[in-house]
Amino acid sequence: MIIYINKITIAEKGMTLLRIVSLSDDETADSKLFSEYGICLYIEHGRNIILFGTGASALYLSNAERLGIPADKADTLIIPVNADDCTGGVETAVRKNRNIRIFIREDEAADCAVKEKLLRVRSGLPQSFYRSDRYNTFRFERFTEVCKDFYLVAVEKKDKTAEADRHFYIRKKGFYVPDDFSGECFAVCFPGRRRDGFVLITGGAYTGIAGMINTAKRLWDAPVLSVVGCFAYTNRLGKQTVQQSHIAKSADELSGLRTGSIYTCHNTGRKGYETMKDILGDRLQYLRAGEELNF
Repeated sequence: MIIYINKITIAEKGMTLLRIVSLSDDETADSKLFSEYGICLYIEHGRNIILFGTGASALYLSNAERLGIPADKADTLIIPVNADDCTGGVETAVRKNRNIRIFIREDEAADCAVKEKLLRVRSGLPQSFYRSDRYNTFRFERFTEVCKDFYLVAVEKKDKTAEADRHFYIRKKGFYVPDDFSGECFAVCFPGRRRDGFVLITGGAYTGIAGMINTAKRLWDAPVLSVVGCFAYTNRLGKQTVQQSHIAKSADELSGLRTGSIYTCHNTGRKGYETMKDILGDRLQYLRAGEELNF
């Protein structure tokens, strides 16, 4: 059984050069799909099939099968942050394709943890995974080209980390220290000609979505066709972890930037989404598992 999903087409004359399908999210567009606290975006760009995150488990593959999406054929896997909601299905993806390319920033390829009540538990994959010769892992510093017209970038100027994000930790020089997510990366993809603009994709925007947009615009001096991804306002229990003022500030910054439509998802959360919607209006939409964007 194949579920026919909601499609939003931005490309002119029906020509699709970039296809993005949400396979893992906190919400679904159809009751026959599964939800979880995670993000997995299936991306077709040229001849490449890319997974941006793998959600919190192998659930993304179950949704892909129901949608008729060949996620098991992915040749590239991007890990924007080393956290459970992005890495839960990585080992499944590797079993499906032993040669799949895994991209992560060098600073992020470390042991990470999250504080739950009085305990600190591991989050994401261990550093040993990223350094193992068994996997086709590409650890990069601040910039790399994944394939033609598809890049991974580090933000140039990081926003101050939200107060409530201090329950995340990363291991540096043998000690766990508060994680400021300075190892995060985001994707910039050109569906067509450079001068026509790019799509920016984020798996959390912990370092600030405005900073990401400004970094990309300085690098390429091209229009922002769209922003796709989540903004890390809620935790796995659905609790909002940042103040409303922080969300409103982010929305105000986005309002002042010249971008196309913004499609948010996952840990932005519904409350955060509604706050941003009041400021951004129809420019902002929610992308649920089972929904598709075409550029």
